[in-house]
Amino acid sequence: MVAARTPQDVQVRVYDRDHKDYHDWDEREDRAYRHYLEERHEQYRKYDKLKEKQQRDYWNWRHSHPD
Repeated sequence: MVAARTPQDVQVRVYDRDHKDYHDWDEREDRAYRHYLEERHEQYRKYDKLKEKQQRDYWNWRHSHPD
C-alpha cells in the first residue's frame, strides 16, 4: 500500500536574510501575507514572484506583526 501525498506534506521554508531566520510558508503565513497586502492596498501576487526588495519589506513588516 502506498500513501498518497497531501498538500500538508509539502513544506516550504523561506529564509529571511535580514533577520537570519527561516519561516515556514503555511496557511498561517499566507494569511499574514494577505493581511500585509490588504494594509497596503496591493493586489495579491505570489510571494515567490516578488522582487527581493519586496520580499525583504514583507519580512520586516512580519517581524513587527507577530501572530
